[in-house]
Amino acid sequence: MSAVDVVTLSPRARRRRIRRRRFLRRPAAVGSLVVVAAVVFVAVFARWVAPYSPSETDFDAILSSPSRDHLLGTDDLGRDTF
Repeated sequence: MSAVDVVTLSPRARRRRIRRRRFLRRPAAVGSLVVVAAVVFVAVFARWVAPYSPSETDFDAILSSPSRDHLLGTDDLGRDTF
């Protein structure tokens, strides 16, 4: 065996590897991490995800159907529903 084949991990790295393996074996934990990451992503990029104010009315777009400007359409007051 050469020195490259033998890998010795420090105790800290070994504990980290064990924790990572335990975490990845639990589907609920991984799913929860994905949900939390998605919520954080939407919170950080909220301005670009939903560019319209929830209280701003657009009288030209009252009850419009989903379009490029309003992804889920508008309500009866012209507010973006997304």
